[in-house]
Amino acid sequence: MNFDKIKQKNTLLTVVSEGNLFQKLIKQVEKDLELVGITDYFESNLSPEVFFSNFKELLTHLIDSQFEIFLHVLYRIDIDEYKIREIIAKSQIDVYEEITFLILKREWQKVWYKENYSN
Repeated sequence: MNFDKIKQKNTLLTVVSEGNLFQKLIKQVEKDLELVGITDYFESNLSPEVFFSNFKELLTHLIDSQFEIFLHVLYRIDIDEYKIREIIAKSQIDVYEEITFLILKREWQKVWYKENYSN
């Protein structure tokens, strides 16, 4: 899969919903959040759109109220802080949505690679 072609939220949501890996994506996000002390769990019957929205709300709260924990989330998920700075520099976009997209895209990569390359 060419992850570079996934450049926007709608494309990611389409790719995620096509396969049977959406539930694994949710579990991966929950696992990484739990490792930094966040125990918010997402319902398993959410649509990709609702999951994206709920995850965006959580990240918005972290960015606005608990920025240090947000930085731990970035480190745990393996997101380059430089990419976050690029997003913030583009003030005309929805920063929270772009950050959510970036994180979910990285989590999707992890899920996809595990599914396709593990025994």
